[in-house]
Amino acid sequence: MLDQAGGLACAWGGEDRTDSTYNTGLTLTLLPDATADFAAFQRDPYLNGNNAPTVGAASVIHCNGPQAPCLGDVLVGATWLEFTYSDAGRAADPTSAVVALLTSIASRVQGLIPAPHWEPPASAASAVDCSDAAGSALVGIPVSSTPQDPGLVSLGSAAARRAGVVGCEWGAEDAAASAAVGLLPGGAWAFAPMAATSPAVPLVGPLVPSSVEWSDGALSGCGDGCDGIISVRGSLVFVNAAGVDPAGFPAMLSRVRPLVTSG
Repeated sequence: MLDQAGGLACAWGGEDRTDSTYNTGLTLTLLPDATADFAAFQRDPYLNGNNAPTVGAASVIHCNGPQAPCLGDVLVGATWLEFTYSDAGRAADPTSAVVALLTSIASRVQGLIPAPHWEPPASAASAVDCSDAAGSALVGIPVSSTPQDPGLVSLGSAAARRAGVVGCEWGAEDAAASAAVGLLPGGAWAFAPMAATSPAVPLVGPLVPSSVEWSDGALSGCGDGCDGIISVRGSLVFVNAAGVDPAGFPAMLSRVRPLVTSG
């Protein structure tokens, strides 16, 4: 999704990992042409930040004390940079350490020229049926659609909006089961590299090849919930379910097809 929106993600860290994330190191995510998106982020009423010296055109930096990571967001020119610096707690003054690091990074980001915006093929699947009937057929029990919480404005939500991501969530009245389906129009190009690496989902584990006859390829896995990724009609479909029988999740993936339509 980030790649398709024109973004870039980088990570540097040691060998120790927890839930597929480096325990120490630095992660950076960049999204170009994001001045308006960053302004919306700054207007979010739930935003909290400290009064550290500004890096770039604007910045919000959180350092939560010794041994805790620093994280935040910086606008450099028109590029939104989101970061987590896990090693900041090793410094006597974590905020000063991260400001110095980000100032150096900003000097390299300034002036970057983004690639032209990519448009998905017109033939790619681009919509999802979010009706209660569609959700009930998918989960196998009566469910109703639930409003999607937009949450805090973030680089990730800005990238998803730019890439045209659409999706639905459903839940049973007794909260016994729930499901969500998301679609990245034109995202099928990403399936082969993901399949080659068996992507790991926190609390679920690695996603492995799954048989979904009508698809161009599928991956799935179950742990504390189940997740699946399906390549279909030039697009990428993401499926998440909780409170369902893991043995029945492959069959659930096979019932996704009627939900995927053209816009």
